[in-house]
Amino acid sequence: MPKSLEVLSNLKFQVDKENKLIFIWILEDQKKSDEFKELIAFARSKKYKLVTFVSGNEDMKLGLEKLVLNNVEESIVERTR
Repeated sequence: MPKSLEVLSNLKFQVDKENKLIFIWILEDQKKSDEFKELIAFARSKKYKLVTFVSGNEDMKLGLEKLVLNNVEESIVERTR
């Protein structure tokens, strides 16, 4: 288990110390990585809640683009009803 989060350089995350939250963005296959398991153990040891956003198996940028486009499409459909 890492003593600090700096050693987890391959993961994209953000720490909210005030609310004791760690936000992490990962691909589906990163969920099984040793770094992610270390982050889970670190969060538990410090009593932080881990908030995980998983983009599936494709690139996160592409997944985010699809999500935004889908939300815009749903918003347009809702306004026309």
